[in-house]
Amino acid sequence: IKLTDEMNTLLNKPNATSGLMAFIYTIITCGIYFLYWLYKMGDNVDALKGKSGDTGILYLVLGLLCLGIIPMALAQDAINDKADGLY
Repeated sequence: IKLTDEMNTLLNKPNATSGLMAFIYTIITCGIYFLYWLYKMGDNVDALKGKSGDTGILYLVLGLLCLGIIPMALAQDAINDKADGLY
């Protein structure tokens, strides 16, 4: 929940899906929304780093392989790097 909210704040996306709603959608869809969330998080990481890439596809593949914790850690690392640059 916090990861999504922090990413939305850093990318200045106030109308994006909140972390709580993403969590609720994941529960309602029995985890299918989580795969979409991983893909979008990868796109957000690319936007945060200011590059165009296929990070979303990488995150999705890792999620399909039941390694969803790895993309979350990579996204948190990107957020931390961006936050360190702000202060």
